[in-house]
Amino acid sequence: MKTIPLAALASLLALPSLAAEPSPKQVYAEAVREAAIEYQQEVRDAKIDYSRGVDAVKESWTVGATEMRKNYDESVIAAKAVWVEVAKRAEQEYEATVKEMKARGAARKEYDEVVVRYKQLLVEAKKQYGDACRRAKSAHDEGVAVLTAQYESTVEMGGASYREKIQRASVKYKARLKRAYDELVGNGENS
Repeated sequence: MKTIPLAALASLLALPSLAAEPSPKQVYAEAVREAAIEYQQEVRDAKIDYSRGVDAVKESWTVGATEMRKNYDESVIAAKAVWVEVAKRAEQEYEATVKEMKARGAARKEYDEVVVRYKQLLVEAKKQYGDACRRAKSAHDEGVAVLTAQYESTVEMGGASYREKIQRASVKYKARLKRAYDELVGNGENS
């Protein structure tokens, strides 16, 4: 087997005529392929950004709604505790008053008045409990409505940003295709 001297091999490798020049169609195909890859990457990045934004907003909405529900539950529990305490005190006062009335031999009419006051106090306490529950529910519903509006607004803004990124990527992709085509047709003279 015959060996080629190193200097001769180096000169052969340096010859530009031996290197295969790509045809204009190959250059065009490569430019189209590169443009498509870049476009796909930009679209993928835009989708990922949009998805991350929506996920963050969902998480924020969930945390906010959970906190509002917790506040609602705590308000209802506190209102019920107040109602129960008022009812216990009213019952204790009623029993003490009835005992005192029995000891002094009060008339039936006085007993009836004490019973009416006791029942009115219980009704008023129950009404205050109901009012507190309605206020808590109203505050919860209003808070969730605000969170929902913020969520929808943010998602819409994210969607608009996503569409804008896709539009820019499309314009850029089309410009690269046109430039590659112009180079193919004009053999690079029109660039």
